[in-house]
Amino acid sequence: MPRSCRQCGTAIGPTIETCPHCGAFNRAERTIWVWLAGGLIVLALFLALGDIGAVLRVAGDLLRQIHAALAPAP
Repeated sequence: MPRSCRQCGTAIGPTIETCPHCGAFNRAERTIWVWLAGGLIVLALFLALGDIGAVLRVAGDLLRQIHAALAPAP
C-alpha cells in the first residue's frame, strides 16, 4: 500500500527509504511478517537457553575468573 513522502507528498512504496522525487529520507515501514519473525527468533532463543538465571550465573563466574586472572598480584 503506497504512502506519501513526508517532505513532498509524492506516493512512494512502503519499503522505499529515499523519495525518488525529492530525495528525502523516509523510514521504511515494517510489515507484520518482520515483527513475527523477530518474535519467533526471540522465543527460540529463550527456549534454547532454558534457565536464563543459570546462564547469567555461569557468565558471572567466568567474568570473575577472568578479572582475577588479569588482576595484578599484590
